[in-house]
Amino acid sequence: MEKGELITILRKGKDFELLEDFYFYFGYGDVDTLRKIASKYLWEQKIKVPKGFITDFGSIPSIFQGIISPVGKPTKAYVLHDYLIVESKGGNIERKVADKILLLALKRQEVGFVKRYVIYYAVRAYSIMVELL
Repeated sequence: MEKGELITILRKGKDFELLEDFYFYFGYGDVDTLRKIASKYLWEQKIKVPKGFITDFGSIPSIFQGIISPVGKPTKAYVLHDYLIVESKGGNIERKVADKILLLALKRQEVGFVKRYVIYYAVRAYSIMVELL
């Protein structure tokens, strides 16, 4: 099995559990971008999401799922972002950085420019609302 494969099982409602470690791979140029986004973090070409991690893929409100699906091309980027959000709650990464990495991951997954930025700005708007509350 390739380490970039996403192997999950449905656990409760809309939550999925990773049955194997999942590695999100970035290109070599992406690593330079990662370092520019967040120079204080050590970045390699991959980020590991550990076995047992729980994700809901894309947290897209059902009213918008006809436009942007919670699964598909962006799925691996969504899982990576969910993981980074958990890491941000533990103080290991800034939320804003996690969101910027989502944007880079969406590009890596070849999500179209417009869709990529719609997802990113929706996530940023939500992040800002969370910070204000």
